[in-house]
This record gives sequence, C-alpha cells and structure tokens, in this order.
Amino acid sequence: MKRLFSSFVRYIKRFFVKIDFADLVKNHEAQVLDVRTQTEYDSHGCIQNSINIPLDSLRLELSKLNTEKPVIICCANGIRSGLAREILLNNGFKSVYRAGGFESLKRKLKSDGC
Repeated sequence: MKRLFSSFVRYIKRFFVKIDFADLVKNHEAQVLDVRTQTEYDSHGCIQNSINIPLDSLRLELSKLNTEKPVIICCANGIRSGLAREILLNNGFKSVYRAGGFESLKRKLKSDGC
C-alpha cells in the first residue's frame, strides 16, 4: 500500500511542480540527454552540450551518462523521453526529468544550438 501511495504522489507532482531546467543545468550540472535519432539530431538541430543517444541504443550506452548528476531528457515531441526516463530509473539514475520536446527545452534553456 505504501508503494502504491508513493507512486500516486509522484504521478500527481508531475502536474503541479514546475522544474527550472535552466537552473538544473547551471547550478546542478544536469546532463541534457537527447534521445532522437542521429538523423533527427543532425538535421533539426540540437541543444548546446547535449548528449545524443537514440532511444534504441540507450541501454547499451548508459555508461556515457553520470548516474550521480541529474538528467534532463528530450526528444521530438515527448513520447520517447518518457520511455527513456523509465530506462534510466530502472538502471540506478535518481534524478531524471522529462523535458518533452526538443524545441520546448531549447527555448527554456535559451540555447542557440550546437
């Protein structure tokens, strides 16, 4: 019952807690993980200092990420970032945030791109 309640609280918090992604990057050394394909990353642009690991390769390339630092995940429209978040949480990452779409996160971080 306690585990169910904890899951419910985390679910509800998603709707009320605003995450300052710029603060996470600047003050907490968050890693920006872009899970779009290499083609999407190359042709549509990227966020400065982001790490591109396509979702299909994520399980094999987890070592490119630091488990001790927060991870902000983005993709094209937010669907793949949810799947990537579950992979990271299931592999020992503690602070993992879904930023949704790449363009939205780019604006929030005021990134000029790569």
